[in-house]
Amino acid sequence: MPIIKSPGFRTGQTHLSLRWETPDTFQRRTCNRVETKRHNHNKSISFGKLREQYDNATATIMMHENQAKEKERAYELLKVKYQELDFACSTKITESSGQCEEGWKSLGLKCYYFSTEKLNWTQSRDYCVKKGGHMVIITSQTEQNFIALQIGETYWIGLNDLETEGQWMWVNSQSLNETGVS
Repeated sequence: MPIIKSPGFRTGQTHLSLRWETPDTFQRRTCNRVETKRHNHNKSISFGKLREQYDNATATIMMHENQAKEKERAYELLKVKYQELDFACSTKITESSGQCEEGWKSLGLKCYYFSTEKLNWTQSRDYCVKKGGHMVIITSQTEQNFIALQIGETYWIGLNDLETEGQWMWVNSQSLNETGVS
C-alpha cells in the first residue's frame, strides 16, 4: 500500500516521496495506534476512579472528624452536668431546741439539708461544712430509704474514692464496708 510521506518543495521542483508498506506492517502500525489510544483511555478511566475514591475517602474522614467533635462536646457537657449534681448535708439536731433549723428535714436525731445548688463534689462538701454539717453518711437502711425518698434524682453524698480509685470512703474516713449499708 503506498503512503505519501511528505510533499516537499525545493527550488522550483516538486518533491514527492512514497513509501510502500506491506499489509502486515500497516496492520501492526494501526494496531499500535489503537493500543496506545486504548491505554490512554484506560489511564483516564483509572485516574477518574482514583479521584472518585479520594473524594469519597476525604468525605468519610471529614464526617468522622465531625462525629468525633460532636461526641467531645457531648462528653464535656456530661462532665459539667456531673459536677453540678445536687447534694445532701446532714447534722445533729440542735441541742437547745431539739429541732432542725428551718429548711432542714429530720430523721431520728439527725437533720438533713437537701440543697438545690449545682456544685461539684468538693464544693458540695465545703458548702455542708459552712452550714455546720457534713455530707450525708448513710449508716442504716432506714436512713438510705429516707434519703432516697427525698432526693428523687441524683445527689452528692459523703462517699468518694478520691484517694484510691475504687476504694470508697465516707467523709469521716470510714470505709463503705464499715457502715454495713450498700
